[in-house]
Amino acid sequence: MITSEYGARTIVSTLTAVPHRARVLAAKATVLVAVVLPVGLLVSFSGFLVGQAALAGADAPHLGLSDPQALRGIVGGGLYLTLAGLFGLAIGAVIRSTTATVTTLFGALLIVQAFAPALPGALGDWVATYWPPLAGGQIITGYRDPALLAPWPGLAVMAGCVAALLTAAFIVFRKRDA
Repeated sequence: MITSEYGARTIVSTLTAVPHRARVLAAKATVLVAVVLPVGLLVSFSGFLVGQAALAGADAPHLGLSDPQALRGIVGGGLYLTLAGLFGLAIGAVIRSTTATVTTLFGALLIVQAFAPALPGALGDWVATYWPPLAGGQIITGYRDPALLAPWPGLAVMAGCVAALLTAAFIVFRKRDA
């Protein structure tokens, strides 16, 4: 939502048309939420239905829509995807490069969690529990691991991280040349 404007230099036109940089970034975040949240909810709902049908077809334990974990997982999945999008917007506003932003997101969202179990002792435990994408991801699980954060507090950790990154993005975006 922002790095392509830097790459094509159209950010200059955007900021000429709307010189209030905070307003530009806030508008981008608002549009992102307005698009990603409903799509994320639809994707979560569809994924839940397909996944549970596959489990039921394999005669494996599964959830129904009336189960409390189901609604939490569907709504939480949409919220998680929205937070991941805002995470990307914030990183993109700070880095200003599509390639570097995608690489950073790939590392933060996927690579760290893949290597968390291999990290030594307390560091591995901390990453598995508090790394924002891992903590936030607890919202979509049906199984509750008592060693990890509960679903809603885990999502709150991710939301706090995204809020901090967006704050940094607003500060950097206001002070830096286009």
